[in-house]
Amino acid sequence: LATRGITGDVTLLARPKGAHVTDVFVKTSTRTMELALDVEVAGVEHAGDATFTASIRDGAGVERERFTETRGLRREDTQTVRMSWNWYTPKLWDFKQPNVYTLQLRVRGAGIDDEYPQRFGFREFWIEGRKFFLNGSEFRLRPIQGTGYYANNETVAESMIRGRMAAGF
Repeated sequence: LATRGITGDVTLLARPKGAHVTDVFVKTSTRTMELALDVEVAGVEHAGDATFTASIRDGAGVERERFTETRGLRREDTQTVRMSWNWYTPKLWDFKQPNVYTLQLRVRGAGIDDEYPQRFGFREFWIEGRKFFLNGSEFRLRPIQGTGYYANNETVAESMIRGRMAAGF
């Protein structure tokens, strides 16, 4: 390149120094109707209690649930805080019906005041013997062969998927 330098979009993110949420892993179960979180918190300099407030919003941005729990934080560089709640009325994420929620987690106390958004679908997939289940219903997965060269072309790959689905795969 004759000009060198940045040739595309650049996004810079910044956060104040101090304790903050670095990751949120949302775990859902349709068998127990449970929403569980593994929240990774970093930079806690003072041990103490923190209140975790999870606001669950649907695709239109409407709050559907709110859960709150207080947990103790240790003075550590990184720690994982686990919590769970029962949620009996979620719209399930399903095949061809991708109901997606946004969890807006707020953590306050013990030297931390932070928010973290995380998108997720309420679903559960498991295997029993040779059967696959999605949200309690058997989900038939059939092997296919020969994607080869065309799998690298998005339009061709989508067409192949539609054709195989129409054939019952």
